[in-house]
Amino acid sequence: MDFYDIVMPSCEFDDKFAKRLGLKGIFKCGADIKLANADKQSSFPEGRFIAVGSNKNNLIAAARAGAAAVVVSDSRIDRKLMMELKEQKTALILPTTLITSSYNLERPKRLYMMGRLYSHAKRLGLDIGFATMAESKANMCSYMQVIQLARLVGADESQARHGVSAVNPSIVD
Repeated sequence: MDFYDIVMPSCEFDDKFAKRLGLKGIFKCGADIKLANADKQSSFPEGRFIAVGSNKNNLIAAARAGAAAVVVSDSRIDRKLMMELKEQKTALILPTTLITSSYNLERPKRLYMMGRLYSHAKRLGLDIGFATMAESKANMCSYMQVIQLARLVGADESQARHGVSAVNPSIVD
């Protein structure tokens, strides 16, 4: 099984680093796929893109505009957004940096919020992916770490592996 990751435009890495992490490929937003900030814009690019943000109305608009995937940056559940993602067949990406970059009491809160978002999305039958969405090389994780973080939010082994392998290439290709 091949494993992939998606990172933000500011993240710099080389192919050797990707191999050391055990990843077949790392897709960079802005280079390999368009990135739209749903908190700052309400019009979205043509073609496939990933929308990132916490503004639920703009994320709904992004799904309707043909977003390949949506990243809910605050991990808050919005029933209307989840139903729109299901209707538009838009994938939901859960960013693991929300967990790994938090400290003290913020980490369990984020784990809980992401776990609820994951279970709700799973119950609705959404295509769920796990990616670091790292902004720097220091925030990137190996595929095994991402799988374990996915298991922390409630995914079983096969769902976690699917989220790190099958969803990401379908978003970018």
